[in-house]
Amino acid sequence: MFSLIGLILLVLNPDPSGGKISGRIVNSETTGSVSSATVFLADDDSPVSSVRTNQSGNFSFSNLEPGQYVLTIRKSGFSDFIRKVKINENFTLRILIPLSPSGINQRTLTESKEKTKATDITSGNPVLGAVDEANLNQVTEIQAETGIVTLEDEKDSVLIVDFPENPPQPVGGLVSIIRNIDYPEIAKRMGIEGKVVVRVTVNEKGEVTQVDILKRANSVLNEAAIYTIYKSRFLPAQHRGKNVISQITLPIQFSLK
Repeated sequence: MFSLIGLILLVLNPDPSGGKISGRIVNSETTGSVSSATVFLADDDSPVSSVRTNQSGNFSFSNLEPGQYVLTIRKSGFSDFIRKVKINENFTLRILIPLSPSGINQRTLTESKEKTKATDITSGNPVLGAVDEANLNQVTEIQAETGIVTLEDEKDSVLIVDFPENPPQPVGGLVSIIRNIDYPEIAKRMGIEGKVVVRVTVNEKGEVTQVDILKRANSVLNEAAIYTIYKSRFLPAQHRGKNVISQITLPIQFSLK
């Protein structure tokens, strides 16, 4: 049986010194925006955070600890996009990513080490770094094939209300989220159990905009927990008579009985 225990409002304590990824995903054939693509950010091959692109194909991760991550983008009808990225403190990595429709082979990010430091996840070469003056030259060289990284100033930041009068709630209560849990077959076969604690950001429309893993289990369960949240519907938080952006935490227990 699956069980999900508790619904807790989480207080957000942003770290202004963290790094950020800000990007847009487009169809490599039509250059049109790719909305509702699932973007995963992983550390040591296990998802730590996930967002979905909006109608304009935009996505962002903020307050990231400096270090190396794996960026994975998935969308039905398109080939997966998987790359290593390096995040530096106090810098924003901005990138335009062309996603290839299924059946179209993606070109490698580099055909020569003279061109760029960006590589596929399977490569042992250096990875794309956060933008600063030291790597601006290499960044401009990936423009034609892989994406565009610029030094544009940040737009207005999103205001998240930490203590709304009415926090966001899953439509139908916790039972509705439990029903959305798909226990991965590989986890069933291997007898893998565990609890994943996620932080869910819900916007004014009740849409899930980000899922962060606060407590990890097996990597397959981490990803299953993220997809469970995306399959669920939420009521937005309300504060002073208005819908606002806020967050909740959900402990999701995967148990085989």
